[in-house]
Formats: sequence, structure tokens, C-alpha cells
Amino acid sequence: QHLAQSSLAQAGLDQRVRKPPESLVFNSPLPQACQSLATPTAAPEAKRLLAPTGKLRVVINSGNDVLTNTSMGKIMGISLQISSLLAKQLGVPIHSHLVPAAGLAYQAVASGKATIGYFGIAPQRADGSLQAGAVDGVNYSKPYIEIFGSYEVTKTSPITRNSEVDQPGNTIVVGKNSVYNLWLDRHIRFATIVQAPTSPLVSSYLLAHGYQIGAGIRNQLESDAASNSNLRVLDGHFMTIKQAIATPKSLSQASPFLNQFIKSLHRSGCLSALADSNKLTGYSLPE
Repeated sequence: QHLAQSSLAQAGLDQRVRKPPESLVFNSPLPQACQSLATPTAAPEAKRLLAPTGKLRVVINSGNDVLTNTSMGKIMGISLQISSLLAKQLGVPIHSHLVPAAGLAYQAVASGKATIGYFGIAPQRADGSLQAGAVDGVNYSKPYIEIFGSYEVTKTSPITRNSEVDQPGNTIVVGKNSVYNLWLDRHIRFATIVQAPTSPLVSSYLLAHGYQIGAGIRNQLESDAASNSNLRVLDGHFMTIKQAIATPKSLSQASPFLNQFIKSLHRSGCLSALADSNKLTGYSLPE
């Protein structure tokens, strides 16, 4: 396996980078099923651990079409609503930090710049590694939602099944340090992996450089294929991504509270209601 890295400047795709919207909306209306969770109920110890400055420091990844959505220059979505509920339970305001990729969200949490982040579970992130982008590692809550990683190919590609991707001579484009990148690093034996700057840029990077295979979140790839007839998404998925709340390694004592918080989101029907209100597709809720 050969790993190639390319910068955005080398890709010539600077103009394609999504400029971050001006504002994050944490106070969008909550479904009725969530109302009972929007009150200060956390123990003082949880507040001390997760909001030592008096604010819940949250990093939001705008590059995940399941967890966030953009409308009229504002970012909203399920990860922001979960953050709002968590802050309400802690009885603190939110201090937010916006990044365009999960790998950068992971780095913000691992370094302690953010107390809370939302991204997929991967061994390299839990343990910490240069491959993942930070050596400090993170703690994970139990997963609150599962999404799917799929492949796309160009219209002229002979590939029709996932099993045909990992073959000598094939090249897979994937977002740098994304959970898909980390999974492929562990499992791909014969194909070459090339990193696009971020997951939302996989399709444009693939087409600009003449590659034939891209990997990423299924929702994003389907959206790209719908707007470009030169792309098609293969049936099924090559991985299931368990999305969780992550904290710095130093905050392992906060895990019981976060796991109970996730459990309450499921048990109350709040998480299902949030998914419905955000019109989410291509996901499943963990048992």
C-alpha cells in the first residue's frame, strides 16, 4: 500500500473550499421529545469536568452532511442541537469553534482546545497517532448515531461492486485524516490511497486529477453524484461509522455522565425526533 499526500494548493482547488458560514445556530427549536432534557440536571462534578471555564467549549465539523446543514449562511443540525441540550443540562453557555473536517475536530479535542467534539470512532483517534493528526488521543462516549462510508466511481470506471475496489492499480481518493481514511489505512492491501484536503472535496479532487474512485460519507457522495453525471455511487457501504461525543484523554471521569446523557437521548425518543426534524437520511440509531 502506498500513501500519497497532496496539498490544496497542489490540487488547484482553492476556489472550491467552502467558506465557513458566519454563524452557528445552537438555539434552533427542539422537538417535544427533547424538552424534558433541556434543564439543568448535571451533577456539579460533570460541570466541573466539562465546563471548567464556565463554558462548554465545543468544536463543530461543518464537513459532515449528516451532523450539520447550511442554510442562508448559517450552520444548524443535530450536532449543534445535542450540544445545546448538553449545555442546558450543565447549566452553562456554549463557546464554539468551527472546522471544515473531522480530522481537525479530532485535533481540537485531543489538544484540549475543545472539551467536546463529534466525530467517528477510530482506534487511531482513541489511542492517538500522527496518522490521525494528534498523538494525545481522546475518550469516546457510547455512539449516538451510525452513518455509512461508501465508494463513488467515475462514469467510465468498470467497477460495479465494493469488492472490486481494493485491487492493484486502483487509486482511492479520501479526505485527509477522516474516519474513512483511517479505516482504509487499516484495511486496504493493494490499492493506493490519495488524500484530498477534506472529505467534502473528495469528488472535485478526484475529477480534477483524473482518479476513478472516491471514498466518504454516503450522503455527501450521493449529493455530488446527483449534481455531476460523471460520478456514480456504488451500492451498499464499505464501513459503518459510529459517531460519538469525544473528550480529551484527561476527562475520562466525564464518560459516565456522557454515556448517561446519550442513553437519555435514545430512551426519551429525542434523538429519533432530532433526526426526523433535520430530515436525515442514510443513518441508523444504535441499539
